[in-house]
Amino acid sequence: MAQVNPIMLISAAQIAMSKNNYDDAVKHLSNLINAFPKVTPSIALIQRCNCYYQLKEYQKCIDDGLTVLNLPDLQLQEEIVAGIKSIHATAKHRIAECKYKNIYIKNNM
Repeated sequence: MAQVNPIMLISAAQIAMSKNNYDDAVKHLSNLINAFPKVTPSIALIQRCNCYYQLKEYQKCIDDGLTVLNLPDLQLQEEIVAGIKSIHATAKHRIAECKYKNIYIKNNM
């Protein structure tokens, strides 16, 4: 079996996200998280959380956000959400947005 290269997976995910191809980004980030579970996955998880948000897969976004909150907090070099610079704050923000959208969708169907 071929060895998985984390740099290639990260690069592929970043390219996919830059093209708003969130389905591919989720695949690359999931492969990275699964292949390297002991390497701090918080950045990959928060990025995947954001991809799920963009895809309107709110429960998956919430699940990744909750997982991030159980990991050490890190400062982000680049903001995922404007004005938010830590992964915990980003996760909390995305979780709140998803919960709101889930309630809004249920109430307006």
